[in-house]
Amino acid sequence: MASFDKAKSLLTRVNVQAWAPLIFCEAFYSLPPLETVIFVDVDDTTFDRTVRRSLGRSVHKKLLVVGAYSPGSDVEDVEVCAHIHDGEHEVTLYRIEEPDDKTLALRPVTSTGHVALYPPFTDVGDDFGRVFAIFRYYFLAAGYINELVMHKNAPRIFTRKFDEACRWVANGGE
Repeated sequence: MASFDKAKSLLTRVNVQAWAPLIFCEAFYSLPPLETVIFVDVDDTTFDRTVRRSLGRSVHKKLLVVGAYSPGSDVEDVEVCAHIHDGEHEVTLYRIEEPDDKTLALRPVTSTGHVALYPPFTDVGDDFGRVFAIFRYYFLAAGYINELVMHKNAPRIFTRKFDEACRWVANGGE
């Protein structure tokens, strides 16, 4: 790899997968392989107008299964998924419900406090910047988004948070 500038280089799958092993090799390879994370196809679900407005403009219709609604919430045994639009920075969380008619429905998750994350997402501590960096990486690695958008005010935020997240996973969540 030529030279990777954390603030200027494009955050493509090729660049990230070349840069990360050079800087934090062992930690990067401690992430579970892409084949072990679960993506859900949105076409298999029904969803309300709010969600349709958001997902309808997406170039991909995939959700990454990241956790469940935590015990004690009013909705039990409901999986939580993440979605990232290609060309945008924002991560959106949805819960998948099965209403009485046995079709699946997506509902926006308004508070991350009710989400019990699955590994490896739970292994990065309580910093949602690190959690979202792992989400972004898996969407990028799967090819559902072509490039991660750098935050205008903090262009190094993904590279820093992704490095931290991988190191947390490598340390077993510490």
